[in-house]
Amino acid sequence: MIVKLRHCPLAEGEHFNSTRQYCHVNHYKNTICWARAIMFIPVPHQMGLLAHEIGHLIVLARGKEIHYEPEADKAIEDLLGIKIRYKSGKYGEDLQYLSEKDTDTMLRFLQGEEAT
Repeated sequence: MIVKLRHCPLAEGEHFNSTRQYCHVNHYKNTICWARAIMFIPVPHQMGLLAHEIGHLIVLARGKEIHYEPEADKAIEDLLGIKIRYKSGKYGEDLQYLSEKDTDTMLRFLQGEEAT
C-alpha cells in the first residue's frame, strides 16, 4: 500500500478545535491528512502520530471500516515492532509518541529502509 501525506483544511479545523488533533485518515483513500501544527511538535510525537494513522490505514485495508483506536496501535506494532505510547503535555492530552529507538525505526520505515 502506498500512503500519501496531504495538508488538509479539515485537519486544520480539527486541530483548532482540539489541540491533540494533528491528523486523520479516511478522508482520502490511503492518505494521512495533516495540520501544519504537526511540524512544530517534537519528532517523537510526529512519528507516534504518523505510526498511529498508518495503523488505521492498515486496519482499513483489511476491510475493517469500524474499529477502535487500540487496533490501529496494534496493527503498526505487528508490522514494525514499535509501541505507541501516550502522554499529556503542552502538545495535547494523551498524545501519541514513540521511544527514541522506535522513533528511529519509524523514520527508517518512512524513508523506505528495512527495520532492524
